[in-house]
Amino acid sequence: MTTQTYRSATVEIATDALTAWNYVTDLSNMGTLSPECRSAEWAEGAAGPESGAKINGSNKAGDFEWETTSTVVAATPGIDFTFAVVTDTMPTTIWRYLFQETETGCVVTESVDCPGAANFGPDRIDILQQGIETTLDRLKTALE
Repeated sequence: MTTQTYRSATVEIATDALTAWNYVTDLSNMGTLSPECRSAEWAEGAAGPESGAKINGSNKAGDFEWETTSTVVAATPGIDFTFAVVTDTMPTTIWRYLFQETETGCVVTESVDCPGAANFGPDRIDILQQGIETTLDRLKTALE
């Protein structure tokens, strides 16, 4: 049996795609948007979102706390922000935010592909789905 490792959700926001992209890529906002990410910052001399930039993250779920180092895979202003969480012990997790202009603002889709989710228990991928939905709700609230 294969475990599905991909989840996503979409929200429509009454702001333009570039404003939403700028908010998401301002890592100081991640701790208020995500239910698990407590903080994130550019690392190893990176000053902002660009391909190859490093991100250090601090996360917490219940009593479990962990640190991550991610690498930006794509950073196209107003269109795409994708980063890969790479560890020595788990398969790479890919987080992606896609932004699309609409007549009334933009649509933002957040997704995760987490092949190591099953290592954290049978409900982990569903918890990630709930986290995505919470993050997008908070993004909408912050920008409207």
